[in-house]
Amino acid sequence: MPMILVQVLFKCIPLALTKLLSIIYLLTKAKKLLIHAISKTMRTLVTLGLFLGILNHLKGQDIPKSDSLNTQNSDSVKTQISTAIPDSTLEQPVSETEALKPVTNKAESEGFTGRFLRAFKKANRLYDEKAFGDAIEYYTRARKQIESEPELLSKLGDCYRFTKNNKGQLDCYGTLCQNGNAQPIQELYYAHALMESGSTEQARDFFSKYQNDERGKRMLKAIEKAESYKRNESEYQVNSSKFNSVQNDIGAVKYRDEVVFVSNRNPSPWVNRQSSWNSGGYFNIYKTNPSGQQKPVKWGGAMSSKYHDGPISFNSNYSMAYITRNGNYNEDAVDKKMYKLKIIEASLTGDGKETELGFNKPDYDFCHPSISANDSVLYFASNMPGGFGGMDIYKVKRDEFGFWGQPENMGEKINTPGNEIFPFAAKSGALYFSSDGQDGLGGLDIYIAKLKEDRITSVYNVGTPINTKDDDFAFYLDETGKSGYLSSNRKHGGMDDDIFEVKITGDPRYGKPATLIMVDKKDNHKLDSVEVVINGETLYSDTAGKVSVILEEEPDYGLLLSRSLYLPEQDSIHPKTISDEQFVKTYTLELDPKLAINGRVIDSKTGQSLDDVRIRITDILTNAEVQTHYTKSDGAYYQTFKGKRLNQKLVYFLRIDKPGYLQHTQILDTIPVNPGDMALETKLIKVELGMDLGKMANLNPIYFDQGKSKIRPDAAIELDKIVSILKDMPQITIELRAHTDCRAAAASNLSLSQSRASASMNYIIKKGIDKRRLKAKGFGETKLLNACACEGKTKDTCPESEHAKNRRTEFIVTKIKPAIITPAPGKKP
Repeated sequence: MPMILVQVLFKCIPLALTKLLSIIYLLTKAKKLLIHAISKTMRTLVTLGLFLGILNHLKGQDIPKSDSLNTQNSDSVKTQISTAIPDSTLEQPVSETEALKPVTNKAESEGFTGRFLRAFKKANRLYDEKAFGDAIEYYTRARKQIESEPELLSKLGDCYRFTKNNKGQLDCYGTLCQNGNAQPIQELYYAHALMESGSTEQARDFFSKYQNDERGKRMLKAIEKAESYKRNESEYQVNSSKFNSVQNDIGAVKYRDEVVFVSNRNPSPWVNRQSSWNSGGYFNIYKTNPSGQQKPVKWGGAMSSKYHDGPISFNSNYSMAYITRNGNYNEDAVDKKMYKLKIIEASLTGDGKETELGFNKPDYDFCHPSISANDSVLYFASNMPGGFGGMDIYKVKRDEFGFWGQPENMGEKINTPGNEIFPFAAKSGALYFSSDGQDGLGGLDIYIAKLKEDRITSVYNVGTPINTKDDDFAFYLDETGKSGYLSSNRKHGGMDDDIFEVKITGDPRYGKPATLIMVDKKDNHKLDSVEVVINGETLYSDTAGKVSVILEEEPDYGLLLSRSLYLPEQDSIHPKTISDEQFVKTYTLELDPKLAINGRVIDSKTGQSLDDVRIRITDILTNAEVQTHYTKSDGAYYQTFKGKRLNQKLVYFLRIDKPGYLQHTQILDTIPVNPGDMALETKLIKVELGMDLGKMANLNPIYFDQGKSKIRPDAAIELDKIVSILKDMPQITIELRAHTDCRAAAASNLSLSQSRASASMNYIIKKGIDKRRLKAKGFGETKLLNACACEGKTKDTCPESEHAKNRRTEFIVTKIKPAIITPAPGKKP
């Protein structure tokens, strides 16, 4: 009967596991030696098939061959931590015989040789085979014989660490530390365990000893930032999912209308395939509905293999899946080398073809794939050489022909000497991942990396309630970006992981907290209700004058501050230059002095107030037109200068005009020293027949070279002023009258003056004035303004200055048409 049972079991259960073999052993004592050999082989093969040890490998736990501060086989990693802890302190791998020598000697001296050594040797063999869950039992037996043996406590502490038993770590590593037998790395392990248990201050003491090590530095930073991790607590809801089991359930993602996740629950009561890492079952991919009302079912076919399957990621149309899977079982390769993880691309349509991605390497692990929203970039975790230590996050791009390129490390902003795993590419463009090397709350924490143009701009801890002191990982959001899942052992601790539903109910912000304080310039009292517009978002200061904001490292922030009765303020903040975790800046607001022009316009001849006068005001410093006013019946207008301060230079250009009057221009150039109004009176000149526009407009004399009529540059400037008047007053016609002094022959002077008048008129015509509005006439020396005649017997005795008065050009108004008056706004024509 026993042999028949053995045959049945071997047919039904591929690679029968340790528990069944132990039953067979009890039933078939006659086959003891054979079964013992099979059991040992099975344990090795099962161990080879792990995700580096069930969930610990799913979480990216490294499996050290020595307890150095970093357990990767990369020399560069060891170099990174050498400044923190000398190489001489790192435990080197030793043979089982060498390891047992000091323990054996102690055991012999204390009389526990046989019982102790049997348990200790058995535990060490299991430890070497990575069967940490089984090893704990035998180390515990041995410990009963020799309570505080350092070698035993070190190995037992490691077993507890690999199986996520924090209480056990505190016991073993704590005893080593208390007895003075702890290596530096074990002190760090103890500090992490203290952190996870909530003993923050005790953890700080140990982390402080290793401030030159990146992990010690990061964890000290995390302790200081503990309060800031609670910032977004009200923005999330986290609840246990309805499809959890008593086993491990992780990595939930959406698949069409279903939820797909990974679990090591036992799908059959008759078959119990287990792993020796922690005596748990193998991980398989399951499907269920989001409500959890449907019993989860194992996804068979291409989604199922002999060993661990998952986590999984789907492309945008669910036609392709990317799966983590451990290497195939090979009977000829039975040794102590772990089978490595690899990423499989599986078609979910047609023949369900599976393809091992070309960048997988047999000596390293490639796991936790996540495809980007546009299906062009695959993110994953790997411990391949060239990283920063532990597991690192990588990305690989698909080219235009559909082929994957070479993996690229995501760099030091994301990766640390610890483990970075479970990347998730959100539809928003952000990259989420888990890490035990970044500053955090303890264990694995979830982080968000902001990307801009394929460049990482910033990385932030997502904070509570997403993160806890336990392991939090496998974060996922659906296409809405508002709901998803995460995995965590927060409920029961240890290796018991569950899936939690996530709802984003608010607007979580990540970055550097900043406090902006608003005060009055005069007496420094706090100002509430100050409007703060920061990159388009409007906030208001509270009764303490404070505005609290979260600043991401990029972009820079522009601020506009305003409050009733106060002058506005502008500023910019450059978060990259801010080193403080809590940025505080005080802004001083000044009461508005209410600077203004209290103006009035009158007729220059009668002194009467003029209504409907248009006043256009331009800020010369900015070349911006400030405002246009129209005077009332009392000739008044009022212009305030918002935002202008006392003792600040004001330079404004005023253009004042009214139909039938010469336009008046004026520059207001002043530095006000007192608040309030500045009085300004303007006199407009009414245009009348026979008026000389040149004189009214204060033109400078128009000069010509001696005996010439060509318009000189200085004359052109003055003629342009006449052009401007004519354009402003299209209803007037003028006559250009040119005069000379008495010197030279009268006939010659008459001819020259006519030429000069004509030249001036032609210049004005070329500037766009209708020639029908212009007439040119030369008067020679016939209309002298003084007694400086010099014809005939009259002797010239006048100085040059008197002769200059006679050399002139006049712009006489000869006709005025009725003006077409445009009424001021709000008035009828």
